[in-house]
Amino acid sequence: MKHNSSLSFVSLNPDSTTSAMVEALFRSWGGKKFLGFNWTPDKVLEDLRKISNLAFVENELGVLILYKEIPPEAEIFLVFKNKGQDSEVVKRTLEFLFNANSHITTWWLEVHEQNLGAKSLYERVGFELQSTRKNYYSDGGNALIYCHRRR
Repeated sequence: MKHNSSLSFVSLNPDSTTSAMVEALFRSWGGKKFLGFNWTPDKVLEDLRKISNLAFVENELGVLILYKEIPPEAEIFLVFKNKGQDSEVVKRTLEFLFNANSHITTWWLEVHEQNLGAKSLYERVGFELQSTRKNYYSDGGNALIYCHRRR
């Protein structure tokens, strides 16, 4: 496990502390639904247990990033923050993740086309739109595929 002040990479064997943190993040949103977001605390923990190179970064400010490495690339599956946290906290956490994983040259993620806040945040961090998956989400919305390449 790597540490940096308020950030840490959590191992692939989530314990009761990790489970409690994941559940607390979800509770902070009070059951609110998000466009294209179908995750539950159980789904996050299940994926952490079953996918061999899946990990997540979390910090004391309540940001959770679930990602899978396939060096020299990685895919970000989930970016989640405590309700009320501003996007700068997420931006700093993503930047820490990129810097701490210098062996990863390309990061991928997808976002619902109508999730304007997420699109704006990812673009500020340096993600660029690469393609669109038409009618990807259950509501008929398109998934926008973003890529961040190490410069």
